[in-house]
Amino acid sequence: MSAELFQRPSLDGPEIYYYRRNGTTITSNYFTTPVARYHIRDLTRFAQAQRAADSGLRAGLVTAAVELVIVLPSLSILNPSVGFALIVPALVIPFLVAFAYGKWRPAEFELLPNYRGRQQVTLFLTADQQEFGQVARALMRAAEGAQR
Repeated sequence: MSAELFQRPSLDGPEIYYYRRNGTTITSNYFTTPVARYHIRDLTRFAQAQRAADSGLRAGLVTAAVELVIVLPSLSILNPSVGFALIVPALVIPFLVAFAYGKWRPAEFELLPNYRGRQQVTLFLTADQQEFGQVARALMRAAEGAQR
């Protein structure tokens, strides 16, 4: 998508739209999301991060460990075949859930610039790598244009 030039009265000059999709708008002057609006000139040190979606994996492994602690003492009370029938599903199901969660839940991508030179803010977060790339490139073009 090429940048569109709109002649609109502004203290910062005409607005150039670099990206406008899914509630996120990047112009020559502002980065706007449904919840916040940042002036491009206030954003510096653009960092990018990729977060692995591992919370489900951790939850599955913790569940398996807790179930192991609960089921193992019961093995001494129960018949070994009954105990084995209890312990296998108690361990296999959480591991399968953890594996599936880790496999099918995509990683998340973040844009993390400094705002007004002080605090790092999460400017944009998505699991769509293509959308993240488009937003990151549009933000870089807007920042380069603001420096001129």
